[in-house]
Amino acid sequence: MLLIQTALAPEEVAHLAREPVLADRHRILDLRRRGYGASSPASGPGSVTRDAADCLAVLRATQCPPAHVVGASYGAAVALELFALAPEMVATLVLLEPPPVHGSSGPEFLAACSELSTVFVERGVTVALDEFTRTLRSRTRWAKERPMCDPEVVAAVERDATTFFMVDIPALMSWRLDPTQLTAREPPVLYLGGGSSHPWFEDQAAWVASLFPHCEQHVGLRSRPRGPRDPQRPSRAGAREVLCAARRTQLLRRSASSSSARTRGSSVLICTSHESTS
Repeated sequence: MLLIQTALAPEEVAHLAREPVLADRHRILDLRRRGYGASSPASGPGSVTRDAADCLAVLRATQCPPAHVVGASYGAAVALELFALAPEMVATLVLLEPPPVHGSSGPEFLAACSELSTVFVERGVTVALDEFTRTLRSRTRWAKERPMCDPEVVAAVERDATTFFMVDIPALMSWRLDPTQLTAREPPVLYLGGGSSHPWFEDQAAWVASLFPHCEQHVGLRSRPRGPRDPQRPSRAGAREVLCAARRTQLLRRSASSSSARTRGSSVLICTSHESTS
């Protein structure tokens, strides 16, 4: 199972690696993209396709069988590009609200991304993070969260945020998925959407269904935590709901044969490097 982190909140799907029902049955690769954590610094502007190529390099380097791929937000975009790049390496897809670049909300979303980049350049990372949480109507504003966090956590979050504003946002602004690249086959796909997410995400379920007509959908999760979080006080709700939805749809059970016995029962944190993934 490959967990692809989203921007700013790597712990959002990382908790799946610690769920016994998964950790006991699957080898779980928890990927940190370029510019996050201990991974190599990222040079911008970024590319969703480049991140997908990094994921493919990790799967091949670890000699994984076709993987269950889980991606949230930006990570969902990378998951889709990974399937387009190497469908034979993807057993199933779990997509938590891909970025609303495609669809009716695309122009407004992209304009907001451009504005966030401008705020970062002109006013700095702390103000830009607070504006990001305000724009997405997050339950937690960075301006209020920041004073309660350990200074080392603040430094790490704001260091990662530089990658988000300078690399990830430009990558999203240039990302256009080509549906013709997804015609090789249709894997089992589960789309998960928040019940109280920003209106930008309302048509994402229909967009994913246009790509994968037989996908299963679960819309109505509690709104996902968006924006930076102190990893010492993470929310497990998102991971729990992903797991429950996957159980209800039997997504993992339908493709259990793709999991090799020799790869079960371990969890690995993967930090990407330019040398190993370029």
